[in-house]
Amino acid sequence: MTKSIDNYQLRAALLQRGFEDITSADRSTKSWKLQHPKMGNWVSIKLAEDTLRPMRTAPLVIHPEDARRVASAVPIGAGVVFEDAPYRSGSTKYAGGMPGRALSLANEAAVDAFVSAALTEPGESHAVDPLVWAAATADVDAGLQGRAVTATTRTALIEARVGQGRYREDLLKIWHRRCAVTGCGIEKALVASHAVPWRENKDPETCLDPYNGLLLAASIDKLFDQGLISFDESGRMLRCTALRGVDLLALGITADARLRAISPKHQPYLAAHRNKHGFIA
Repeated sequence: MTKSIDNYQLRAALLQRGFEDITSADRSTKSWKLQHPKMGNWVSIKLAEDTLRPMRTAPLVIHPEDARRVASAVPIGAGVVFEDAPYRSGSTKYAGGMPGRALSLANEAAVDAFVSAALTEPGESHAVDPLVWAAATADVDAGLQGRAVTATTRTALIEARVGQGRYREDLLKIWHRRCAVTGCGIEKALVASHAVPWRENKDPETCLDPYNGLLLAASIDKLFDQGLISFDESGRMLRCTALRGVDLLALGITADARLRAISPKHQPYLAAHRNKHGFIA
């Protein structure tokens, strides 16, 4: 029997993360129904026979299509655990009597992982190694130093820390889903980078600002992150003296490479990146 946060804690956690309670006013069923604007199906939270008694055994029931998406997108070990069989008891049935899937969420971090996976568009993969997610969570919580932020902001910071979530989606929109330098459109090969990294500025506004980032092909992101390349005010690529042109060519980057576009909003972050790594534009 899988244990988890209880149904009352779960309801509060989901409401904090943008879900709305759409339970019928007559409360004829012993469950809460919640809906998120980005989900096509409602979710159900079970209530015990004694409705005031917390329920911890797989309290959440979701549509089987959502269950398939969550199961494929959520990191292994993130504390999101499905029951083996479809949920057929109670009154939680979807269109045509379709049974849902019941699951447990171990803690608040598991709720964050579930919401991120549940809101992932079909075909989009946001899976993150659970150890990376856990490290990012600890880093974010330590960086906040007790500052009060909403659960949604906390989740967004964790996702931005690992280059996922809203931060990544904002970068994809700014750069039209292509590498800022090469124009590569293979999204799985693109990294949502930071010009001013988390370890140097933990202010949520800076961390979540998409103009503090570039959408880069993985090899270019590594060069940028390590300070081997940077970009001047016009977007022209700068390279350190140790990085040879032949090495760039081996990665498919020409010496005259530049950002495909640049906004005034990028400028202070790129200037900070240049200053840190000793580039003189």
